[in-house]
Amino acid sequence: MLLIALAAAPGLAICLYVFMRDVHNPEPRRFLILSFLLGAVLTIPAYYIEKLFNSQLPRSVPGILLQSFIAIALVEEGLKFLALRYYCFRLDSFDEPLDGIVYSIMVSMGFATIENVAYVASHGYSVLLSRTFTSVPAHACFAAIMGYYVGLAQLAPWKRGVFFRNGLIRAILFHGCYDSFLLLTENKWLKQYVSEALLLTGAIYSLFVALRLSRRLFRQHREVSKNLFTKDDVKDV
Repeated sequence: MLLIALAAAPGLAICLYVFMRDVHNPEPRRFLILSFLLGAVLTIPAYYIEKLFNSQLPRSVPGILLQSFIAIALVEEGLKFLALRYYCFRLDSFDEPLDGIVYSIMVSMGFATIENVAYVASHGYSVLLSRTFTSVPAHACFAAIMGYYVGLAQLAPWKRGVFFRNGLIRAILFHGCYDSFLLLTENKWLKQYVSEALLLTGAIYSLFVALRLSRRLFRQHREVSKNLFTKDDVKDV
């Protein structure tokens, strides 16, 4: 039970952080919880779809790249996008750009929490620390990038299709880059020419770039929220 609690803690902590930062027009808790649970449920179809893809792909470098960008990134970010687009985006409470990031992270953290619990339950404490500081925050970063563009779609309905595509594609690209570097460390042929340390550096750097970008996008939408609802409060007075 302690192991499961520790595995679930990072995702829950990120949810709490986002909830506490959404102060100007906070979302109803029940919708945040439902979004989290929806993300958790999405791990089931993701598991079977990824398993199907992976069984067809070779363990060569091209196969690993296809696995990273298609079997993992496209499947996982695509499922999370569907939840964000067809559940969260249609909520009456989704009424400002920041909501795109908030709901996207809630869905993603539901997914990442179950995924993390499953990994830790299978591999024990050996993977707990690394996943706590890499994989779970990575899911949050990809979600923030996707959510930023979905939030823009709320602000500019006439460009929804463009923003939806941009958000999904960018999340897939960052997710695919991060996973590809990690999975390439398992390829014996490639490690003859590229050190494992260099590949891990590539994964860390891609995560760092995603983190910097997601923080900047979060601040931008949070500033919009502050200006929007502060002005409304002043008018009401």
